[in-house]
Amino acid sequence: MALIIVESPTKARTFNRIISQSDKTGKKSDNFVFATMGHIRDLPKQKMAIDFANNFKPTYEIIANKRKIVNELKKFAKLNKEIILATNPDMEGEATAIYIKNKLEELKKNFKITRLAYGLPIGANLEYADYMTLKKAIEGRNKF
Repeated sequence: MALIIVESPTKARTFNRIISQSDKTGKKSDNFVFATMGHIRDLPKQKMAIDFANNFKPTYEIIANKRKIVNELKKFAKLNKEIILATNPDMEGEATAIYIKNKLEELKKNFKITRLAYGLPIGANLEYADYMTLKKAIEGRNKF
């Protein structure tokens, strides 16, 4: 069973609906899609977040209203053998994927983390994505 992590709750609902459909053999996917609701960390607002003496290393913190999401994410990660990071292929999505990867590696659980790269033409609607397209994308993911 794999946990697929996306940013958008709408995308999570759509992906869950698509992967819950049976393929031609009647087999259903046992994957689950979870939404982070956007980025989950930021620079602290109350203090200097850049360590000038340490090569300008930034210090991040979990956004206050995202702590529950991070805790749920950890809980779901512990229940799965594989984590698939399917965040958006933009700068924010990549930053979210890297943060999630680092946070989940702290759990020291033996699961595989991979990165799902996908792209849709501008204006494309996920409603038109079908089961096999998503299945092929999931099967063709890259090691992170």
